[in-house]
Amino acid sequence: MEWNIRLANLEDFPQIHQLIKQVFEENSKYEMTEEGQKNFLLFIQTHELISRSQNGAEFWVCEADAKIVGVIEFAYYNHIYLYFVEKNYRGQGVGKALFNQIKTRVKGDITANSTAYALPVYLKLGFVQNGKLFTRKGISAYPVMYKRD
Repeated sequence: MEWNIRLANLEDFPQIHQLIKQVFEENSKYEMTEEGQKNFLLFIQTHELISRSQNGAEFWVCEADAKIVGVIEFAYYNHIYLYFVEKNYRGQGVGKALFNQIKTRVKGDITANSTAYALPVYLKLGFVQNGKLFTRKGISAYPVMYKRD
């Protein structure tokens, strides 16, 4: 399979929203309260993604088979906000390639807040859990950090 990693453009955001929503519905939804589900769905609305992009967030996408199959949102203080790969493209290096794109662009440690479902992915990439499970706005997450040597 061939794929391409690139910075998202304005026309990509409706497809990015659909990808995130699909993966969320399949995997992460059940880890959240009803309040958390509503808050997350608001956070990933197309206009919200565009707004964050216009205010400094970077969205990197992976394209394969003429569609977006992975996305990572990276912003403020070296933090990953969104990191999703379509189910049929997992285990093929898409997620790692997206993360490597971020690693090459920044200096210093990289942080994220991971759901229980995604925690093994972050750990496999070299992140360490650096705090206890917390819940904010109905969304539970583990703080994780990728430490630079």
